[in-house]
Amino acid sequence: MQIMKNTKFKIFIGAISILFMLSSCEKWIDTDLNVDPNNPAKVNYNLVLPTIEAGLGYQYGGDLSRPVAIWMQQFAGVGNQPIAFDVYNFTQSDVNNVWVWGMYAGPMMDLKRMIVSAKQDSSYHYLGVAQVLMAFSVATMTDLFGDIPFSDAWIENNLTPKYDSQQAIYDSLFKMIDDAIVNLNKPKSLYSPGDDDIIYKGDLDKWTKAAYTLKARLALHLAKVKSDASNSIRCYCKWLHRK
Repeated sequence: MQIMKNTKFKIFIGAISILFMLSSCEKWIDTDLNVDPNNPAKVNYNLVLPTIEAGLGYQYGGDLSRPVAIWMQQFAGVGNQPIAFDVYNFTQSDVNNVWVWGMYAGPMMDLKRMIVSAKQDSSYHYLGVAQVLMAFSVATMTDLFGDIPFSDAWIENNLTPKYDSQQAIYDSLFKMIDDAIVNLNKPKSLYSPGDDDIIYKGDLDKWTKAAYTLKARLALHLAKVKSDASNSIRCYCKWLHRK
């Protein structure tokens, strides 16, 4: 009988201890214990913008320009990859690096996130900058590869986005640039770039000029395709020299 009483008492004490631990765990367990500091849900614009700009600079100074310039015989190398490129000896990874990791999963993914976030919180000036950089990036990719994923790209869990035609992409880019110009010239913005902008130091007028210059560049690409391209170029150049 005494053994049964001791057993029941131990069970009772154990149950009480478990209930106490469960009811008070929030007080002594760090609720942020399972939060990954390297994968934040939101990043400040002044941190992500210079990362994007530096990433794009690295790509444009590397795989986006080096093989193409060698194949166009603008310059030649004396060792390693440049010699191989010079005789058109290259591997699939030489293209995949910039396609997969260098642009789509790098700066362009961050630009897409910035565009979505800046629209939501009315940070129009950051939005305009991101739209100019995105238009520039997408234009470069379609000029290099032709038809590419765009309208379905950067959608979560969509690993096989459809390819858009280059014509449809160019039409979308003109619209994106127009939207960027509007956003860059809005009088109010929740957040605006400053010294974190390593390209123009937050000078929105320079970003607006860059947008028009990009628009002129894309129109020039269409000069032999669309009859109104030459007129568009004249209009853009007139705006650029208005001051």
